[in-house]
Amino acid sequence: MEETKTAAEQGTQTTERRCRVCGCTDPTACWDPVVNHPCYWVEEDLCSACIDQRDPPLFKCEDSLWQMHADGSKTFDMRRWDISDDRIYRLTWGLGQYQGENYHPDDWIAPHLAWRPTEPLVSFQNKATGAVLTFQYKGMEFASWAPGWVFLILGAQVT
Repeated sequence: MEETKTAAEQGTQTTERRCRVCGCTDPTACWDPVVNHPCYWVEEDLCSACIDQRDPPLFKCEDSLWQMHADGSKTFDMRRWDISDDRIYRLTWGLGQYQGENYHPDDWIAPHLAWRPTEPLVSFQNKATGAVLTFQYKGMEFASWAPGWVFLILGAQVT
């Protein structure tokens, strides 16, 4: 029977996961008021209680599309439905909350949606100028006439 050595016996150092914002670790998790229980990992070095400290998902877009976002004439963005894209994954699953009994359709542009994301913002960068616009993120919609695509529903512009 082969004997197993600990990390210390092997001369290696184990590193503990630590949140880059609050410094919590697995054994010393902080309290996440959104989900009302101890935090959990949302990125390698970011806990769920500190989610608002990370940059919003950023999509690059052509100047003409960016201008329509900037002047408010386009309140959505259409993207390929690719869950392997970290930005789409964050906007889809992030820390979303099912609304269930507390669901209030008046909060939505599309009242049939029942998944309210907790990813608060989404940003768009103009490929030509590098300028960035950031919007409140309201959710996503799928249309049967556009298979393989998702519509990101945008709220108010914040920058």
